[in-house]
Amino acid sequence: MHLIKKCPSCESMLRFPIDKGKLRIKCRCGASFTADPDDPSLYRDSEFDIKPEKKKERP
Repeated sequence: MHLIKKCPSCESMLRFPIDKGKLRIKCRCGASFTADPDDPSLYRDSEFDIKPEKKKERP
């Protein structure tokens, strides 16, 4: 499962996994923040992306 959240600096939309534990998220603008799934403030002003990932087919 992924979370979609705005960059705190440039407000670009960032998509990152939330089932991998605490992660350092870095935007193209150079800003970064820590995404801790146990911190309720992470989920403010964000959206869940729960679409299943497509697996690549082997030829």
